[in-house]
Amino acid sequence: MQLILPIAGLTLFWAGEVSAQIVLEEPEPTVTLPTGGKFTFQCHMNGGSMSSYYMSWYRKNPDASFTFIYREGNKYGPGLEGHFEGKVEASSNRFTLDLLQAAMSDSGIYYCTADVHCVLPPLSSGSKTK
Repeated sequence: MQLILPIAGLTLFWAGEVSAQIVLEEPEPTVTLPTGGKFTFQCHMNGGSMSSYYMSWYRKNPDASFTFIYREGNKYGPGLEGHFEGKVEASSNRFTLDLLQAAMSDSGIYYCTADVHCVLPPLSSGSKTK
């Protein structure tokens, strides 16, 4: 049995100012794998630095629902750790997702996403005394 895995790129932007066009590119548009096969999805960022973003992988399933797979910092969707391995190489603007053993349930469209790090000023509290 074989899986056909279309790959698509998706960019998420923060609603604030963006000074440059950020593009996420995934080099292979469609992949066909045998059941039990291994594959590495790749995502490259142009126009920005991955170190300024939280990088994630999602899959759009055949029923149009989405499955969260991985977010940098070793955060995996329920039951997916050990089935996938994610890795960010911020210095080379490369983000990968290894599918360790393909199953029919892995069919879908895979999305690489980038969420802006939101840096908030430190909270402080104080009181006045008279």
